[in-house]
Amino acid sequence: MLVVGLTGGIASGKSSVSYILHSHDIPIIDLDVLAREAVLPNTSAYRRIVKHFGSPVVDSTTSPPSLNREALGAIVFKDEKERKILNRIVHPAVRRLLFWKIIKHWITGSKIVVVDAPLLIEAGLWRLCGSIVLVYTTPPLQLSRLLSRNPHLSEEQAKERIAAQMPLDEKRKWADWTVENVGTREELEEQVKGVLERLSAHIGGVGWALCWLIPPVGVVWALVKVGYRLGWKRVGRKKKVE
Repeated sequence: MLVVGLTGGIASGKSSVSYILHSHDIPIIDLDVLAREAVLPNTSAYRRIVKHFGSPVVDSTTSPPSLNREALGAIVFKDEKERKILNRIVHPAVRRLLFWKIIKHWITGSKIVVVDAPLLIEAGLWRLCGSIVLVYTTPPLQLSRLLSRNPHLSEEQAKERIAAQMPLDEKRKWADWTVENVGTREELEEQVKGVLERLSAHIGGVGWALCWLIPPVGVVWALVKVGYRLGWKRVGRKKKVE
């Protein structure tokens, strides 16, 4: 099974690409959904967050009380130290949920599964992926789209949220494929279709069947792929940006 990491930045158009892939019957694991599951009331991550950040991040109007994501976001988007603490709490819980989701798709015989994760690189989840697709847009378009979909944000707040993530140009070092979301919806769909065709060309056949039917073979093959990406392709290291 090929695990494809889909990443981008806030308002880069990653959700649009995820929707297009889903329309081609590609299973999607949405890490935003997993992140919400990881901090549900009474989970370990929820208790640790409340213990550190206190009552201001608790929404007591719900039953049981849950996280006030807007209040928490207002804290961590302004303070890198607090953001790192939050990530240290949430990321391990999300990784555990992701692992079991991937296993489930493997058992059911999926040939491709896409991990939709805005923080795929930052959280180190790219190491679980056999291929990485980056949804790229220009900084002015990114800011414009974010303000358009979140009219309650000031321009300064929007810039803070963009700055809280790794720049898209930096993420290119990890990407095997880049989808340029700077044009029309039709142009975006054509690019996604082309990437999907090239990804599909690398799966199937006897090798895929062996990895699925004989789990140890699948594990060894996954380790080989990780070693190839880290050692030979030097993923995450400096390379030419075209």
